[in-house]
Amino acid sequence: MCLPRTSRAQRREAMKVKRLTSAALATLFAAAVHAGDVPSEVRTQTLAFELQCLDLDTGIVSMPCVGPLEFEPRWDIVIAYHSERSRHAVVSGNASSGVAIATLEDRAFEQVGPQDVDGADFRVGRAALRSAGPDSVYLIRTDRGAIYKLGRLAEAGSSVSVDYALLVPRESQD
Repeated sequence: MCLPRTSRAQRREAMKVKRLTSAALATLFAAAVHAGDVPSEVRTQTLAFELQCLDLDTGIVSMPCVGPLEFEPRWDIVIAYHSERSRHAVVSGNASSGVAIATLEDRAFEQVGPQDVDGADFRVGRAALRSAGPDSVYLIRTDRGAIYKLGRLAEAGSSVSVDYALLVPRESQD
């Protein structure tokens, strides 16, 4: 079967329609994620205790210390090690960037959604250092204003694996 030839103008018009359709679908998907209809992708990251930090907005893992007691500005959390507790992981936010943390006790990671953000007690700095039980979920408000859930911490030697997912994109923040 032979397809008819298309003119350059027809091909340009088809590409314009394709771009508009893609943009419309992306907007609809973002609105559905924000409304809680579509779950955000769950990501897993393994971090070395106190040596690596995570930027939740980009997924980039880096070393927190650039020089003596200087911290790289583009990170959200680091997992500290508390040797006197049976669960050693302590989630710490980048206070100099205004990262805030709230803890939801006895909650399954899968059950936490955007509806849980409204009543959460977000804290910055030393008050935000959080060490919780295995069935706890952390809500992290990044320096860019997005809110993520972080949970299912699994310790293994000198590192910890965490799962995280976007709950509220930064555009929808007041």
